[in-house]
Parts: sequence; C-alpha cells; structure tokens
Amino acid sequence: GPRGGPPPRRPTPRTATAKMGPACVLLLVLRATAVGAAAAEAPLRLWYTSEAGADPLNATVDDQNMAPAWMRALPIGNGRLAAMVYGNVENAEQLQLNEATLTARSYSGDTNNPNASDFAHCVGRIRELLLSQGGWNASSILEAEDLSNECLVGVPKSNTGNQLPIANVYIDFDHEGYRVANFTRSLDLGRALALVQYDLEASPPPPPSSASASSSSSSSSSSSSSSPPPTPPSPPPRPPSTAPPATTSVRRTAFADMAGNTTVVHIESSSLPIRFSVAANRTGDPSAVTSVTRVRKGTFDVEVSGALGDSTGLRFHTTIRVVVENPGAEIAHRAGPAPSLEAARCTSATLYIASRTSFAAPGGPAPSRPVGERCREDVSRAEGRGFAALQEAHETAQGREFRSLGLELGPPAAAPGAAAGGGGAPPPGRARAELPTDERLWRARARPEDVLETDPGLLVLYFQFGRYLLLASSRSSGAPDSPLSSVLPTPSSCQGLWNKFMNPAWSNPLTLDINLDMTYWPANTGNLGEAVNRPLLSWLRLLAHNGQRTAKETYNIRSRTVMPPSPPLPANDNRASDRYGPWCAHHQSNLWGRTTVTDGVWGVWAMGGAWISRQVWEDFAFWGNREALGRHGYPILRGAAEFVLEYLVPVPDDCASYEFCEATEILVTGPSNSPENAYELEGNRIGLCMGPLVDSEITRELFRNTIQAAHVLGNATVAKELKFLHRLEAAMSRLPPRAVSRKRPGMLMEWLQDYDECCPGFRHQSPIYGLMPSNLYNPFHQSQWADAAKVLMDRRLSNGGGSTGWSAAWLANAYARLLDAETVGKMLGERLLSVYTSDNLFNHDNVWNSSVFQADGNFGATAAVIEMIVQSHMQDEIYILPALPRPLAELGGRAFGIRARGGHLIDVEWRPSGRVQSATITRTHPHHKDSHRPSQLLVRFFGPSCEGSHVVLTTPVDEDTSGKLRGSISLQLFQENPKTVSSTNGCYINLEAPIPLQVAYHLVFSY
Repeated sequence: GPRGGPPPRRPTPRTATAKMGPACVLLLVLRATAVGAAAAEAPLRLWYTSEAGADPLNATVDDQNMAPAWMRALPIGNGRLAAMVYGNVENAEQLQLNEATLTARSYSGDTNNPNASDFAHCVGRIRELLLSQGGWNASSILEAEDLSNECLVGVPKSNTGNQLPIANVYIDFDHEGYRVANFTRSLDLGRALALVQYDLEASPPPPPSSASASSSSSSSSSSSSSSPPPTPPSPPPRPPSTAPPATTSVRRTAFADMAGNTTVVHIESSSLPIRFSVAANRTGDPSAVTSVTRVRKGTFDVEVSGALGDSTGLRFHTTIRVVVENPGAEIAHRAGPAPSLEAARCTSATLYIASRTSFAAPGGPAPSRPVGERCREDVSRAEGRGFAALQEAHETAQGREFRSLGLELGPPAAAPGAAAGGGGAPPPGRARAELPTDERLWRARARPEDVLETDPGLLVLYFQFGRYLLLASSRSSGAPDSPLSSVLPTPSSCQGLWNKFMNPAWSNPLTLDINLDMTYWPANTGNLGEAVNRPLLSWLRLLAHNGQRTAKETYNIRSRTVMPPSPPLPANDNRASDRYGPWCAHHQSNLWGRTTVTDGVWGVWAMGGAWISRQVWEDFAFWGNREALGRHGYPILRGAAEFVLEYLVPVPDDCASYEFCEATEILVTGPSNSPENAYELEGNRIGLCMGPLVDSEITRELFRNTIQAAHVLGNATVAKELKFLHRLEAAMSRLPPRAVSRKRPGMLMEWLQDYDECCPGFRHQSPIYGLMPSNLYNPFHQSQWADAAKVLMDRRLSNGGGSTGWSAAWLANAYARLLDAETVGKMLGERLLSVYTSDNLFNHDNVWNSSVFQADGNFGATAAVIEMIVQSHMQDEIYILPALPRPLAELGGRAFGIRARGGHLIDVEWRPSGRVQSATITRTHPHHKDSHRPSQLLVRFFGPSCEGSHVVLTTPVDEDTSGKLRGSISLQLFQENPKTVSSTNGCYINLEAPIPLQVAYHLVFSY
C-alpha cells in the first residue's frame, strides 16, 4: 500500500511570533539532542496470486527470455547470503542461492598487458597522436586507438570476474488428493520475509461415470462409444482413524537472517500432515557434488560442494539442514545420482541453509577451517536457536534499518468502514493498492501516463523496494564500529546479489563509469545507515591498493610526496591508518579489485577510481565520522587525487583549434574516453580522446573533496599537506572551462573539440556529471551550466535516450536537480515503472520480460524519488519539495526520515495543493565543518504560493553557548518560478538565528 507510517509527533515549544501574514508559520527550535523518526507501521509488500513457475534448466544469459519465472521470483538477502524464492506449489519450490564472495576469475592478480615493455613511451605517443592538429586529425586518432589496443588493454580483455550462483534448493510438495485454494505469495519489505500461504481442500470424489468399463473392470456399466474417457481412479481411501481434515492451511516463511549466517525456510501446516522432498544441486556445474548425511533422528544435511575451475580455485559449500519437528513426522534419505530427502507426516519443518567459500580478502588471512565445516557450524548454531528466535532477531535487525524512512503519497487511509459511511469514492490509488502487484504493473503498462495519479502507492512500493534491495545486497555483518578491515569487500554488483546465470550479462561486474556509484546514491539519503556503505568502503581500500600498481606500470606515475601521518587515533586503538600512493582504476572492476583496462579501447579511461572515490566524501558528508575519514577515507581520496594530478598534461601552446583559448596553459587528462560514447570524425566513429568534459568535472570534485577532507582533519594535516593542497588548487584553475557547442546551440559540449555526435540519444549522461551526481552547479549556482546541461539532456531524451532503466534513472535524478518536476514524473511513471520494471519490481535492461536484471536502475529510481522531495547536494543548503510532479503534489503526502548532508534528518508533509504544510529539520549529530567559518544553513521551500507569512523564533534549549561559534539560518520561500526569489511579496524571508556549531538543532516549518 502507499502508506509508509506517520512521522512522530513532536512537542510544540512555547514561542514568540513576529507577524508577517496569515498564510504560514515557521518554527525554529534549537536543541542539543536528536529526535528519531518513528518506524513505519503499515506493511509494504509485493504479493501475487500465482506462483512464479519454473525456468528451463538450460536457461542462459544468451537467451534473455529463457528465465521469465526468475523475473517473478522474490529476492531475499542479508548482504552476504541471498536467494530468489519462487513460491511454487504446482511446480517444485525453488530457492536459487547466492553467496557474495563466489566470484570467478580467469586471470591471476591485477594483470597488465605483458607484451608492453615501455608503457610511458606508449602513453606519450598516444597523447601526441590524439593532440595532433588540435584533435581534428582522424588518421592520427585511429592510429592512437590501434596503439592503445596493443599496449594498454589488460589481459584478458574482458571477463573481469563473474559473481556466480552457489546452489539451488528444490522442495517438491506432494498434495495428491487435494486442491490448492486461496494461494498467495508475498515479500514483506519491512520484515524481509518471503511468504507463501494457501489452503488445501480435499478433492471431491469423482462423479459417477456413465461410461462402460473395460472387460477387466469390475464395473457392470454397459459400453458406449460416445461416452467420455474414464475418470482416473481416486487414491485409495485412508483408514478412518487417519482421515485428514477437509481443509488445512499451509504457510512457508523464508528469510536471509539479518542477524546471523543462514537462510531459513520454515514450513507449517495447520492440521494436515504433508509430504515433501528436498533436493539440491548447482545447475550448469557437473563437477559440483551433492550428498546427504544423517545428523540424528529427524534431521539430515543435504550438501552441495565443489570448486571453481579457474585461477581462483575457490572452494564453495552449501549445507541445507532439514529438521522435521512434529511428533510422528518421518524423514528418509533417497539415494541415487541425485540424492534427496523424503519427508512425510509433517506439520512443521525447518530448513537451515548456510553457504561459504574459501575467499580471503587480498592481503587478509585465509579461512582457517574447511568451508564445509564452517557451514555445518552455521546451521548447528541456527538450529540451536530455533526458527522462532531467529525470525524475531531477524525482524528486529531489518526493522531497525529499513523502517527508518517512510513515504506516503495521497491522503492517509481512512479507518475501516469510514469510506462506506461517507458514501464517496476512495482516494486515488486506494483501490489499486488492494490489487496484486503484477496486476498493478499490467495496468501501469497499459496507461503509463496516468500511473502516478491512479496508483501513487505503486511508486511508494517501488521506492521502498529499492531501499530493501540495497539493504539486502550491501550490508556489514559486523558491528557498525567494527574495523573496516574486518568487513568483506563485497559491494552490491550490477545484479545485486541475485545473479542466476553461470555466464551473466557483462560478467556481472562492478562498473565504475556510473553504475556502482548509482547503486549507492540512495544509501545515505535513504537513511539505511552506515553499515550499508561499509562493504563499498572496504572494497575501495582494495581497489586503491591494486590501483597503485596500475598507475605505476601503465602510466609511469609514482608518488612525489610522502603522505603525512593521520590525526591521533583513540588511545585504545592500535590499528594503523591506510597509506596509498597514486592509484587509478578503469571502467570495470570486480570483487578482486581489478584496476587495469578491460574490454577494449573504450575501456581506456583511467578515471573510474577517481569517480567512485566520491563515495568516501559522501559517507562523511552524511554521517560525519571524522575518525573513519582520517583512517581510510582521506588516504583513498589523496591517492586518487595524486594520480590525476600527475595524469594531467598541458595541451600544445597553440590552442586555436579548440573552442576556447586561455591565457594560462590548460591541463587535460588522456588518453581517455567520454565513457562508452563515441564521436564522428571524417566518417569514422571514434571514442579515444583527450580531456573529455566528464574527466574535468570528476577532477574538480575530487580535488575539492580532498582539500575539504584535509581541512576537516585539522590544522596539523593541512600544515603537513600544504604544498600538495596548493598543487591541487593550482591544477584546478588550469582545467578546461566548460563550453557550449556552436553546432548545437546552447548545449553543453562533451569533448574538448566540438565533434559531431555519433549517438545523440546515447544512454550515458557523462557530460552532466557536474550536475548529477556531483554538485558543481545547479539552477541557483552557475545556472548557465544548468541550462546547458538541460539542452543536452533534452536532446538525448528526444533521440531515444534513457533507453535502459539505469539511464532513465540518471535522467530522473538530473531533472530533479534542474527542478523540472514534470520530466521527473515522466521518467518515473512512464519509463521506470511502466517500461523497465518486471513483475517482481526488478529493473531490467530493455523489454519488460527480459531476464537481464540491472539493480542500479532500481537504486537510481529510489534516489530520484528522494531528490524530488528533498535535496541537499549544495553545501549548507536544503531544498524542500524542489521537484514534486504535479500528480503527486495534488494528491498531498508526507515523508519522514530522509537524510540530508550535514547530519540532518528531514520530515515533510504537503497539502493536496502541493503547498508545504509542515517540515522538520533535525541535525541528529554534531557535524565537523571543513573550515572555521560560522555554521550556516539555507533552507529553500518550493510550492505554489507563499504570499504572507509570519515567523516564530524560539531561543536555544542550551542557553550556555558562550564561546561557541555562531551562524545563521536563511529561509527562502518560492512561488511557481523556482529561480525567482522576491523580497517584495513576502516570498523571501531571511532570518538569522544563533546556532552553536557543535550542537544539534531542530527546525519546524508549518502553515
């Protein structure tokens, strides 16, 4: 349903008012402690009235439509373990299992091309060719591409490493003599439970037949050629003492334990003892071995084990412990080539499933015990606790993180019976919310232009499903303050944790030219907690370590400076801080932290590490963990910045061939690409270039973040790093300025040269990096570039852009940054929900029944929903309802628990007119600034009108603020044109209030 739960009631302080008008009230309440948001109460669930079905055993990625059942199955996961639950009854129930570290690799180490003996000469020659005649010499550029393939592309070119399925579990139910009724299967997002429920009703006896029996039959009926064929005989009647009830209810519950190391499946029948079998295998791997072992009476282990036949040699193991729990239940081993278990007379049974591999994080210790032994220990520990205790702990852990944010679109649901008494129609979308999820999607596909108005709850469900997926596929199993070195470096991949295929699309990589960064866009704004970021940050340490070798061997870049010590660590903490020299990574990587060029010349793009390192600063901007920034974050940023600093080269003195000439010699990156795109030159389609716009924007953001991080760490760090920081500032001033195309007036230029486009509707939006995901400009800051970015985005969209789910999600976020609510609504409703969403809400690459799942599309869409409600990308600025589409504005709604940079927590409610009714901004923890300037906060409210207002100001709760730095709060209220702020009509308020720098505060805005 559309409800995400009400925000908590906050006590209204006593205040004094300064009258400005009757329309709205602004309350500012300063206090030293945070008020947490209440958990969402209403259930959020996907549900269906039919099973997912079964896919062909030979389904491969080569035929994208061979796994339609998989795109109806429901995902569960705990960050390391995952499963797709099919929810079958007529077909055998299936759980496709994954374990985050089972990743294939067909090469050893961080391999560069062994045939190249002089990388420095190679790179230098490529640069000369690319800059020949100002970049307009096609033959030279083609020669540069050939040379790049010879001496820069890593070995092997592709196969960065496949994250693979580890096993399949099949549970085949024998309900002979009964028919299934009232079937539902569902995924409860708040509890992270996959449920299957149905009734078994005794089949009626066959009707009397008028057909004659054969001569061998005991029937005395006469033969008739026109009679229908005889009805198959019914099962023999059971003795009266064991006669089953006429109806029984069966319930199956599955979850990947958020508080443990197992996946759990519980089966219960209300009265009728049932029969089922359990089998397991690893589809597509004939070398995997399945075995069955008796543990004790009523308990068996089914195990699947094997090893990858590649350079990793990873050993893997899955143990399925099957426990029948009711007195009188029977379970037996059925031997054969595919051994299995047969259970009978069961009313209660539980499967405890553990999976492990021999993976050891590079540089870390190898597992000390065999993987099978560790799996059996996991299931024994889980069995000892029991299903009920495991479920309770799991739901508590899930609820603590998932229920931190709620969203409701449309008016609150009426109390039961209220609608009938009023005699009116239910609010828009309320009736749709009662339909199964797949039927809601079918209706959305039929009328995509109306989906936000007719079923806003579907957008809420889709939004929360994205948060659910990220929590399930990227989560630290350790305590939030555990050493980062103890967290598995397993960020969520292109297909999350749920890849089905042995040969997945694109090798299911960690793609650094948008996709991995997009995956984590909603991690912070979606208020999922620091634990979600930790697998990515742990992996970034590995990437930086490996990338030092690539920087040295491929680009001959070594450190000029020695990184200074980090700030003092706590006295009881002896863990050393990280140290990295210059490092880089290219456009694709994997669990092993590959950093070399992959795929081909389009992979010659050394800015992947610089791009993804932005997540280090994002983590700090939201959570303010200075210690983590000093120990791990700053070394990553500094190493990436040092590489780019040395990677920049000056263009020739004669710059007349470019669209701009600067008095100061400009610095550009290269050889490079505008990720995966190409241009037309003299009839050739070419990708390789020098200094594409995206590289300059990444560099600006990286250098700025590195400088800010040094200031956060204190004067000692700044003093020791002063020369390095000055070099960053000087290089930033020499980056190529942004330019507008002459051939396509008003449009942001993608390359240094005003090349002809090969693909005006290209899926990547790399030139707008400065707008989204970065914050280098927006409609209020350097708005001319926001205008130029919009021209480019409109052109891409009108030429077929946004042609994948993640591409459409990128555009949705970018249009939200441009305050273009109408286009945001179209991207969410008419593309993401209606075109790129499968029945199980998975985002896919193309047609709706495709099996190529791309999780980043889900995550990007979730981020876009937040961006239309709250934005905080500009430092010390918060925007409230900046891009709310008209249908959602007119329905009214509310959100609570949205995270904003600076340590803020936002609750907001808006009226059906689209006008803000109330907003609460709470700084939940003291936030370390990047300088000693006073704390400042600008809050911009967007709505249809703000004529007349009055302001209410309260004094700080903490009266003893002497000696603390003070700042100001500025408030701006906008009318229809979001770029126009007028101080003459009451729509602009500038209110200064003292804010103790290190004290949390609480603001309330209400009409």
